[in-house]
Amino acid sequence: MGLITESKNGFLGSRLRFRTLDPKVEAVIDVFEYIALNKSRIKWTVLLHWLLLLLIAARLAGDILTLLQVDIPPTLQDLNLPKARLWELAWQPSILASIFAQLSLKRNNVSLLWQAMLGQLILGIGTVSYGLYEQLPTFLEYLNDKEKEPDSGFPFLLASTAWLVIAIQVHLFQVYFAIQLLTAWRTTTAKKSK
Repeated sequence: MGLITESKNGFLGSRLRFRTLDPKVEAVIDVFEYIALNKSRIKWTVLLHWLLLLLIAARLAGDILTLLQVDIPPTLQDLNLPKARLWELAWQPSILASIFAQLSLKRNNVSLLWQAMLGQLILGIGTVSYGLYEQLPTFLEYLNDKEKEPDSGFPFLLASTAWLVIAIQVHLFQVYFAIQLLTAWRTTTAKKSK
């Protein structure tokens, strides 16, 4: 049915590719490769979302321990981290959107992926955008400050702003890859019905 071609490095076993002479079959193979690629990309964004959640949970550990009425360890008290802001608390449920995205990949569940996208837009992008809006004036003031001491250590403001920039990118990429995956699923469904 198909021909086996050699891979780029010349070894036949390292990357086999079956090619047919029928362009319709090759178009279907390309769509399924595209679906697999976008599923993999969504999995990576989910992993990055979990890492961001771990970072924010570590940052909020003092507030969480205070809420649970547990004594805060002295090393955590010495960090003098600012109190939790509202957007940081509102952002945490956005991990549910990533869980929905992960669950939707196993069975190509369109409705779960739609819910994941909506969750990313509202809980993820919405709260992180508000956090950037809230923090941007302070960040710009810090950058324009001519009298800051060069040996004062790494300011928390820079780390927090970097976290926000990375978080909004992760959310935007996850929504983009979900849209691409939904489009690819729609084309395969349309081809099956013909």
